[in-house]
Amino acid sequence: MADNDVFRDESGKHVAFKEVPRFHALYAYHTNRPDRHRHASNVSDTVTDNGAACSDPSSQPTVLDFLQQEEVTNRDFSLSVLATDLTADNETDLRGFLAKRFSRGTVYSGTGNVAALDFSISEDSDSPVVCYFCLLRPSHCASSQLETDHEGTVCSQEYIACFITNETGVLDYYRDELGEHCKMLLPMLEAESMDLPQIQEHLSEWYNASVMFASRCVEKLKDGVAYLIHMALLGLKLEIDGDDDKFKSDVKKFIKCCSLSELIQHKSPSSEARGSPEVPPGGSLLPASMDGDGERTVWLSVRDDAAEFSSTECNSFCQKWAEALLKSPSGGAVHVREVIESYKLKTIQNMNIVKRLIRQAENDHYALYRCFIFLQQSGNHDILLEMVRSEQQFTSSVDAKNVVSILGEFLQAVVA
Repeated sequence: MADNDVFRDESGKHVAFKEVPRFHALYAYHTNRPDRHRHASNVSDTVTDNGAACSDPSSQPTVLDFLQQEEVTNRDFSLSVLATDLTADNETDLRGFLAKRFSRGTVYSGTGNVAALDFSISEDSDSPVVCYFCLLRPSHCASSQLETDHEGTVCSQEYIACFITNETGVLDYYRDELGEHCKMLLPMLEAESMDLPQIQEHLSEWYNASVMFASRCVEKLKDGVAYLIHMALLGLKLEIDGDDDKFKSDVKKFIKCCSLSELIQHKSPSSEARGSPEVPPGGSLLPASMDGDGERTVWLSVRDDAAEFSSTECNSFCQKWAEALLKSPSGGAVHVREVIESYKLKTIQNMNIVKRLIRQAENDHYALYRCFIFLQQSGNHDILLEMVRSEQQFTSSVDAKNVVSILGEFLQAVVA
């Protein structure tokens, strides 16, 4: 049995789970699509009776024009398999499913989709089969770089990467990582001489590379995963000292899936002074080093099976998060991601409560006290305050900045 099918139960013992069938497929997607550049040129060349160029906005290409062109594209295409580990019957069923889906004109390049399939991939399981598929458009398939025929259409070859399993929830939870794995195929597909064995190997690694990274990080770092979560939420820079490139990639993905930076409206660079960032009273408690750009950095040293952080500052919220990951009673990547998403949601909810109380505290001292108590009991006050300081709407308000500064001072005194 593969290593990624072995997990720990609550007592720390390793438990082997029944191997789940997982497959992949790559198709060449040949399509005749309208030449948008030619269409746009025809529209822009529309002239008035006196020969002047027409400036009527109604004559410009519209969203409806684009959708109609895409609809035409999906009426004239063909699929041919390039690589797969499916049986011949299952591959034919999958190709039929993709043909129906693409003929409806609901698939766009670069966007991964998850859909249920109506056929079985394993005789030993009745679980529903789910497929992740992503349309990949190489750079040389841009309409401007393809030859146009006499009917004003261009023939392009794109690709469809598919990952299939009957493991419930895994494709939905790791959709972003699967999309990144698909995009890594593009350089191989754009090469002058396509290396199919290399492509096949990359496809076969989809589950190990895009799903199991979080479980491997938890298994290797153990209690130290709390420090990784803490720095991910604070948005600190991590430098890894070691030769294990696979582990470095796992940590990078783990930090990204734990981070909430994309949900925070960061203050603009123009609002900050150049040089080292100002840390207000009661600022972050993490004694990380500063790099040349004034960015706080944490170092992770990896030697054999031992991992050591340069900073071991954490909080009780991140420790509980790490404990939940380490327990993993049901095992598997799905449970690990469920825990991550659950604690991220809790952080967002607490963040919204803190922001509301801070707004109220600008004119209400009792709201200031309630906010202080809430932050103290959350076990996550340093991260929540750091997130508030990073948001544009709070950095632009003097009253809000004063409230945050007061809260930081009092919480710093309590922790000390």
